[in-house]
Amino acid sequence: MIKARLKQFLGHPITSLAFAGILIYSGLSEIWSTFWEDIRSHHFVIFCGSVHLLKAGLDLHDGKEQLKKFFHPKKEKDK
Repeated sequence: MIKARLKQFLGHPITSLAFAGILIYSGLSEIWSTFWEDIRSHHFVIFCGSVHLLKAGLDLHDGKEQLKKFFHPKKEKDK
């Protein structure tokens, strides 16, 4: 039950969007403070954040379409 709730929470587009923002912000702040020391790890954090941002955008678009179908269902014509 806890695993299902956690999966539901982490699979939500808004949560993914927030996680992406946190990853990108932390990666950029670390780059700003220690740019040349360990550049590869910072790029990886920003890359992961960008992937989550893209996923969240796609999920939000799909969710919008699902809401549109739910609130405005197509009416079948009587035959």
